Amino acid sequence: MTGISTQTTTPIAPTWEANQILQQATIAPASLTESNLIVLLQAKDHKAFSVLYDHYAPTLFAITLKIVLVPSLAEEVLQEAFVQIWRSIQVERHFW
Repeated sequence: MTGISTQTTTPIAPTWEANQILQQATIAPASLTESNLIVLLQAKDHKAFSVLYDHYAPTLFAITLKIVLVPSLAEEVLQEAFVQIWRSIQVERHFW
């Protein structure tokens, strides 16, 4: 996939870091790392969610359609997946 960089950053408090990211860059796939996008999503930034959706939805829809074979059902599954992402993005997960 192109557009969003997979370069990582050191975690900082989401609201402070989100404000810094918003001040330094416009929200466009080419200017966001995945880490920065997650920080903005955790701050409930709607533009960041649009970037996320625009970047991943076509691929996820294609995969889902291959599994369920019905376009309307694939759309429902995709919509539910993104609703769950929006609802759960605030949940912090530590893997150490």
